[in-house]
Amino acid sequence: MAMIRLLPLSCARLALSLPLPARADVGLPPAMARDAANALLPAARNNLGLVPGVASGVMPGSIAIAGSPTGYAVGDTVTLTCSGCSFTTNPVIVVSAVSSGVPTAIQLRVPGAITAAPASNPTFTQSATTGSGTGLQVTGTLGVIAADVSVASLATGGTANGSMILGAETPLSTLYGGENTFIGDRAGSHFDNSSAANTAVGHNACGNQGAGTVTGSFNTCLGDDAGRNMTGTFNNNTLLGTNAGRVVAANGNTIVGTGSGIASSTGGNNTIIGTGSGAALTTGAANVILGANVATTTLQGGGFNVLIAAESFNDVDTPAINTGNMLNIQRSIAGTLTSHANNNNPSICAVGMHCVLGVLRGANFNITTDQSIAIAPLTAANVGFITGASKYIVTDIYVTNCSASLTTAKGALYTAASKTGTIIGAVTTPFTNCTGATTMQRLQALTNQDSNTFTAASLFLSLTTAQGGAATGDVYVMGIPIN
Repeated sequence: MAMIRLLPLSCARLALSLPLPARADVGLPPAMARDAANALLPAARNNLGLVPGVASGVMPGSIAIAGSPTGYAVGDTVTLTCSGCSFTTNPVIVVSAVSSGVPTAIQLRVPGAITAAPASNPTFTQSATTGSGTGLQVTGTLGVIAADVSVASLATGGTANGSMILGAETPLSTLYGGENTFIGDRAGSHFDNSSAANTAVGHNACGNQGAGTVTGSFNTCLGDDAGRNMTGTFNNNTLLGTNAGRVVAANGNTIVGTGSGIASSTGGNNTIIGTGSGAALTTGAANVILGANVATTTLQGGGFNVLIAAESFNDVDTPAINTGNMLNIQRSIAGTLTSHANNNNPSICAVGMHCVLGVLRGANFNITTDQSIAIAPLTAANVGFITGASKYIVTDIYVTNCSASLTTAKGALYTAASKTGTIIGAVTTPFTNCTGATTMQRLQALTNQDSNTFTAASLFLSLTTAQGGAATGDVYVMGIPIN
């Protein structure tokens, strides 16, 4: 039997032995010539709009005032028509400057959708107006507009340039502000009038599900339904995350996180960061809320609160819906911040911290009935409430800012009303060192002070001997909340 011997071939020689593809398979594709319509686009506008459908209309950069117009005012809109034209949507311009009723500048709001036109570029005449002007004619060049028929033309100069619109539903035809970027189905689709420098990315971001339109600038919505139902006039909001700031209708909010600030509406200047945080907030303003699910239950209309948690502590919140000027950190540090209107006993306290436990301003030292002093860390409705505190140590009691010299008044503090419970001090404790507004009495060596911890949410100042004349003073209970 004859043997067939195979000669070894190197990889290189093997590759050369394979058939080469035809030249047409590896050559560069032929250059694509731009058609007449595409050739118009660079000169037509410096905005980009890509949405379903393409329409022929008036080129934004080509419009000019003609005729003998009179009686116009700034803001008048004029719907145009032309002889020999067939429209599915008529072009609309707005008068942006006048001199004695004569337009000196116009902007193209709606380029129109034209299905038939004369061979040469027509002169457009007025078919309707929102004002009382007459005689305006507009010249313009027809061409393909790279946008749906309802997209307003923004390329008339100045700040009306530089917009990008990529979405399945276009913005309002009455929008003529510039430098807007709308990407996503219905994104930015309720911005109106001169709204400028807005960025909306995501389905319904800065969207159109609200009851009205939005006139505002410098707003940023990133995320599905971020700012979905925004309505009104406002600026400078930053909303990041699915459903973040869903119904915002105020200025200067920064809301970051899925579902954060979801109900925040007319309150402005809030900073809300964290998944689900600030979920209960509606009209409250100037709040700082940091952490997942912080302020989800109570805070609605209050302002100037600082609420912080590093975990999902739903009870890092305010004690009431309209609480203001509260600090609550991690359920362990709480207190009252100084308000803009007055200095309402600012005091910050934490478990293990020596601080003001309670204050009674204007205590009456001429009566022998009970006067309650709320112990803030243990009073659930108080802005100084600390969830982690269960009891406290009293270290000092001071009486100061007296309206008269307390030469006669004597008494003590009790953990229950009507001079019951545990006494702190003695029925004969004097306050004689408080002689005026700049002096004070420090109550020392008080009975039970150094041997007891206390759990009462209120202490009661109850005198056994009244001053015998009008006299008031401020009582401070100092101590340490513990658990």
